[in-house]
Amino acid sequence: MLSVQSSVSNARAQRQAGLSQKAKTGLIVAGSTVFSSAAYLLGTRWPTIGGMLEFGILGGGIPLALKGISLGVKGYIESKKYRFNLERVIGSGAMGTVVRVYDRLEEKTRALKFPLGEMLINPDYRDAMTRFYFEADVCERLSHPNILKGHGLLWVPTKVFNRFTGEKLDPGQVPAVPAIIMDYLEGMTLRDKISQIQRDLYHEGLSISYGCGIALQLTEVLIYLRENKLIHRDLKPDNIMMCPLHEMLDTSIPQDVRVTIASLGERAVVFDFGVARLEGPEGGFGTRTGMGIGSPYYMPDEQWKGKAQKESDVYSVGAILWECITGKPPRGYINEGETALDYSTRAAQPVPAIEPFLPIDVPLADKEILQKIFNNTLHPDPRMRYQNLGLLKEDLGSLSFVGRAQQTRIGQFPTLVRQEEEK
Repeated sequence: MLSVQSSVSNARAQRQAGLSQKAKTGLIVAGSTVFSSAAYLLGTRWPTIGGMLEFGILGGGIPLALKGISLGVKGYIESKKYRFNLERVIGSGAMGTVVRVYDRLEEKTRALKFPLGEMLINPDYRDAMTRFYFEADVCERLSHPNILKGHGLLWVPTKVFNRFTGEKLDPGQVPAVPAIIMDYLEGMTLRDKISQIQRDLYHEGLSISYGCGIALQLTEVLIYLRENKLIHRDLKPDNIMMCPLHEMLDTSIPQDVRVTIASLGERAVVFDFGVARLEGPEGGFGTRTGMGIGSPYYMPDEQWKGKAQKESDVYSVGAILWECITGKPPRGYINEGETALDYSTRAAQPVPAIEPFLPIDVPLADKEILQKIFNNTLHPDPRMRYQNLGLLKEDLGSLSFVGRAQQTRIGQFPTLVRQEEEK
């Protein structure tokens, strides 16, 4: 099990420290001075930030050492400033902007997630910035094929940030801006996939087998998050990327997880941990009792009341599966003139029946299993939802069409799920 509980204190510490770019540069200068002086006195070779510069009595002594400091600091600043080539903005929202970049250091395409400029200068956004640092820490620590991988925090000069995002922060007020380095995902969001089906094929939703395949992968995510005492709090089609499989899945991934992914032919990747929290009363940031946080169509009753718990994510998975099948959220859309608070009362209503939305050729046994799944994911009482996620996996896997899809898909992707050769 990964230890992510320290992420709360880490995030708060990062916010308080500020991580000033000027302070970091000062540390580099000081460090280079110490290294160069030691090399001069000892007549040895010593690496600096600028590269493997040699300092010795026969190599120029102190003058060369000072030159090395200058080159080292300049090389550091230039590498940070121009490490990433901006390609395009790939997403923006109420809390920040994501840009696609080419990482010249790693020689691969990455994504950088920036906070809104307002969040850096307005004290009212203090908790939002704490969550931003928490997301960076958590995404770097977590490692699962169905979770977007993060690679730490990068501090970008404000001028570069302005060029990337189009914002106009004053570099004198904010010398550097944090960015989360993330893997770049090819594919489309589940939201776009549902919209494309409705627009191009005039279908209300996706196929039942496809929706259940996604739900299986999301269940694997919930199992992993529970192991790490994390609640996502914002699972929805907009935060799930459907990525085509181009290569063999890592054999370090458990076999049942590989089979689940290969059976669908796509990898459902969960991202945006911006409102995630640890389990327990002290696991959140700036969220008071009675204050709901999340997305209305995928929030259970207790989350509307500011009391999200691990079973809240189970509700979200049920709501996503319902929308995959029917094309609509389980409690419908917010009506004209209706407020989000008015809509919140629907989350306490009984679980709706799925049968009217199913094709007539779906076997009766499958209809009953599907209704059981929704009864145990969309129930208003979190105690009545799946407590053992293994049972949810079992129920999804027992559907006849899911079983057939697995057999067919595994035959089409033999290298994706192959067992290691016996020794």
